[in-house]
Amino acid sequence: MPDVVISNEGPVRKIRMNRLQKELITKSELETAAHRQGFSSLAEIERAILEPGGGICFFPKKPEPDVARHDELMREVRDGDIDGDVKLAARDRLV
Repeated sequence: MPDVVISNEGPVRKIRMNRLQKELITKSELETAAHRQGFSSLAEIERAILEPGGGICFFPKKPEPDVARHDELMREVRDGDIDGDVKLAARDRLV
């Protein structure tokens, strides 16, 4: 069974410091490992587990529905998947 070091228990994200201490890992080392995997902070992480070989596997938080929809629309605008009239309307709302 994986050793969970960051868990999401309902609305609360919990860093399990006792698990880190047992494995002789500091919070700073955990942050560094997250940065190496492309996360800017531990706040972006939903869950992290220690793997049997000593690695740490990070799972990102899922974006809020509004943020996800905004990102999807911006990708479509950027990639040209939305016609010109819709692009102009979207641009005007952002300005």
